[in-house]
Amino acid sequence: MSPNPKASIRPEIQIDRNASTAYNFAMSTTLTIRNLDENVKQKLRFRAASHQRSMEAEAREILATAVASQETFAPPRNPEEMRKRIESVIGIWKDQMGGRTTDEIMHELRGDD
Repeated sequence: MSPNPKASIRPEIQIDRNASTAYNFAMSTTLTIRNLDENVKQKLRFRAASHQRSMEAEAREILATAVASQETFAPPRNPEEMRKRIESVIGIWKDQMGGRTTDEIMHELRGDD
């Protein structure tokens, strides 16, 4: 009697999916902040020292606190709600940024040539 092909594939897929999810949660993220004003950097350095933390740890704490204090964003309940949310923000930045593309704006913000 030959094994059911779906039965043998399904557990492997589930294991891979779980491993991928676990891996993604364990990954660290790198954030680079370019063109940080020297005054801001100095204040961050002093603030970190006063809390006996590195500048990196202090920046993480500041970001975590800022994000935690904002309202929680609930995921859309259905495709219609998702469509409405997307339509509500389409083009907002284009009006404010002179019709430039995202790539053009990011190159300017990063100082890329």
